[in-house]
Amino acid sequence: MLGGLATGEPSSCHEPMASIGTASSFICSVRSVEVSSHRYSWLGTKKPPESASKVQARETAMEYLNTYGLAGFENAYPRMLSGGMRQRVALIRTLINDPDIILLDEPFSALDYQTRLYLEGVLMEAVETFHKTVVLVTHDIDEAVALSKRVVVLGGRPSQVKKIYDIDIAARSPIGARSDPNFSGYFHALCGELDIQTEVGSA
Repeated sequence: MLGGLATGEPSSCHEPMASIGTASSFICSVRSVEVSSHRYSWLGTKKPPESASKVQARETAMEYLNTYGLAGFENAYPRMLSGGMRQRVALIRTLINDPDIILLDEPFSALDYQTRLYLEGVLMEAVETFHKTVVLVTHDIDEAVALSKRVVVLGGRPSQVKKIYDIDIAARSPIGARSDPNFSGYFHALCGELDIQTEVGSA
């Protein structure tokens, strides 16, 4: 399934030259740097424009660290961080490059449920704050409905679009969305599209 979170101008996601940030690739970068002797250089952005000084780049990075509760860990090695902290680093690395579109490939699948809910909230807040369009790839129906404004169901091999659902949920928090009266209907509909039984005796 593909879930989409969008808050910017509708035309922004159709511009052919839109820049794209991929959080999953940054997670790989975090892991690979762990074997090197460098510390939090992996928090830095891609090479900054010539007009941006190293001081400005560091100030920007620290601002993001403070915003996402990672202040004090700027000199830590990746192995010293929890899974949730690493995911926040991945989000920071993506946002700091200011892409138009963010691609997320099952970013929360390896996390416990409590951490997942927290980071879902962090993601939704970031989308609202920075006006980004997000494409979320997930097998988690619960997550797709709670986070998305539109869900695209894929099926078959090679994959094709099976059905598209526009999600009408007013709440803009992960827990609030799951409590919305419309949540259950979307959840069961998507389970049906994926042939997942949700009723006792439906076999």
